[in-house]
Amino acid sequence: MTAISLLKPMIAALTGILAVFRSQQTRVVASDGPQQVSWLWKNKRVCWEDTIEIKTGKKSCTVTITGSDGKKIVHS
Repeated sequence: MTAISLLKPMIAALTGILAVFRSQQTRVVASDGPQQVSWLWKNKRVCWEDTIEIKTGKKSCTVTITGSDGKKIVHS
């Protein structure tokens, strides 16, 4: 086997592992605002004072909180 033939399975495995870790996020609502805590990525935080929009899906059960700097925290 050459290095090129091993590249495709390695990329597929890495993509699968990252998808699993990406889905492992927790949403926390604290006194200073909501926060999205992730294992591998930076945590997202939107202060209540910086919240410009809270959108709820009518048919889907999603809540999107948008901050003034464009950060979005989505819970479904």
